[in-house]
Amino acid sequence: MGCQEMALLLVLTGLVSAGLHLPEPVYISSVCDVQRHCREVLLENTALSGLGHLYQDLKHRVSPAGLAKFEQVRAAMDCEWTSTSEWVLAQGAAASSTAREAKAIQKDITASFGHRLMQQYVAVLGEDGVFQDFAPCGKHFKRCPLPHRDQYYQGMRLKMHVAGTTCLDYSSMGLSRKEMGESGAILAIWIKQRLLSLEDAVIQECTPRFDPTVFQEFLGEEYVIIDMGVLNPPQFGWPASRPRRYVVFLRKKTLRLATTVKQFVDGMSFFYEEVHHDSRIFLCAPDEEAILPNILIQL
Repeated sequence: MGCQEMALLLVLTGLVSAGLHLPEPVYISSVCDVQRHCREVLLENTALSGLGHLYQDLKHRVSPAGLAKFEQVRAAMDCEWTSTSEWVLAQGAAASSTAREAKAIQKDITASFGHRLMQQYVAVLGEDGVFQDFAPCGKHFKRCPLPHRDQYYQGMRLKMHVAGTTCLDYSSMGLSRKEMGESGAILAIWIKQRLLSLEDAVIQECTPRFDPTVFQEFLGEEYVIIDMGVLNPPQFGWPASRPRRYVVFLRKKTLRLATTVKQFVDGMSFFYEEVHHDSRIFLCAPDEEAILPNILIQL
């Protein structure tokens, strides 16, 4: 999730440069990224010298016993999901359903079971001692307090969280199991962290196939949830296609929209601009992935 936090920092820096007065210092409580290289980039970035903590896998926030329960409920649900899917599809075949109808039925079954599985995950995370208050920190090399236990962060006037949640099971290039896959467990942990941290504003992004309605049951009481739709860098002038669905969360007790939800969503078009092909294009990749220089040498 670190790249999104870095983007937020750049936005805030730009606003300050443009003359916006922030009422208090910007403090980045923590960033989290499962990718080693992303964590290295974050630590090396001088703009993040005041970074509080650097976390890795979200699963580190759950006790071993809790993770074991996750596997148990997931295995049981997976078995029931498989047998139900086979029975329903067999009935459809007997009724001479088309391939498209069968696929639609399969999609509905997966969504229904995925929702039930998320409910069970969140219930497990609510048990005593399951969700941890501390997790391994890559900056201090010890177990450090998570955001809901970071007293300085919790005392800030405005708290904001930006994240790109795990997309493997929602991507067209992935497994397409949605909440029934590994991504469901990670998403449940992320949701639980939001309920504990209660940030004033949250921005979440995932692949276009992600269905944000999953948030309403678990976060709808605390937040106004706004689906911003699918946004892509070329819309904002960057020549790199990476469409992602964005969701904005505004805490009901501390923030309110000064306009309608539709006007808020439509307002994104104010930032649209033509694609630029200039020196602002850059690649940030580890040496083992940057193979172009080797190709040029061989040529």
